[in-house]
Amino acid sequence: MITTLPISIPQRLGQLRTDRDIPCRIPAAAIGVRLDTVYGWEAGLHSPSVTDVTAYAAFLHHRIVVVRAERTVCDLLNALPRLGELRAAAGLTGFALSRRLCLTTCGASLLEYRARAWRPGSGRGPTLASVQRYLEVAGYEVLVIPAQTAVAGEAAA
Repeated sequence: MITTLPISIPQRLGQLRTDRDIPCRIPAAAIGVRLDTVYGWEAGLHSPSVTDVTAYAAFLHHRIVVVRAERTVCDLLNALPRLGELRAAAGLTGFALSRRLCLTTCGASLLEYRARAWRPGSGRGPTLASVQRYLEVAGYEVLVIPAQTAVAGEAAA
């Protein structure tokens, strides 16, 4: 039996880019990273920051959203300062989430603190891999959707 693994968000964005015949150098220049950096994300060699991957998605007219029970909670970038709130809404303590992540007791709290302290223009911020894993362990999904698509349950702006 052959099992296929779900593709990562950077791989999905790479598929969207190649489906549109967009050379990799164009989104790399738009995001402000090197060409080999984007290739590395798409190949799964390293994880982009949340800010870089949301910029890449926006370049392709997509957005990355956090979903729970088929309802959009927020865009991924807006989830950063709310990680602790999202964890609590899932009924988890920082200790319980750290245990599920196989981290030291303060591991989840440290990610929450760093994500909450991050501000646009203050560096690239946390990696997609760490934030996505945190959210998935708390029972959320992180999805790539077309920018104009509304997800069931999403509040109107």
